[in-house]
Amino acid sequence: MKRNLLFYMIGLRSSFLDYYKERMEEINLSKGQQYFILAIGSSKMCSPNSISQLVKMDAGHTTRYINKLVDSGFVVKTPNPNDGRSCFLELTIKGKEAYKKSRNVFADWIDNRMKRLSHEEGKQILNLLAKLLE
Repeated sequence: MKRNLLFYMIGLRSSFLDYYKERMEEINLSKGQQYFILAIGSSKMCSPNSISQLVKMDAGHTTRYINKLVDSGFVVKTPNPNDGRSCFLELTIKGKEAYKKSRNVFADWIDNRMKRLSHEEGKQILNLLAKLLE
């Protein structure tokens, strides 16, 4: 098998998913739900619409994820007093714990990978990857 960019991307993804599963298994949070936990946790007084824009997913998809998070006790909806059709989303204590652990799992994995590179190599690889995404 030729070792091209896709080979390495798949390898890094697989490495992260294994690490994620091991670290996040105890809080029973899927990767999809994690993105919403991170978005809600990093926003103040957010609405489902603002979260949908932040995670770049359609409103229906966002609603399904938010409802699962509410049902699982990670998020609470509070009616918007200025707009009866809207609500605010807030993390519960359980949600805040999941947010902290989720945020750390990314940073820890990245730190583990990046420590294998010099500071200059780390900057270089991030710049090159950014170029690929332009």
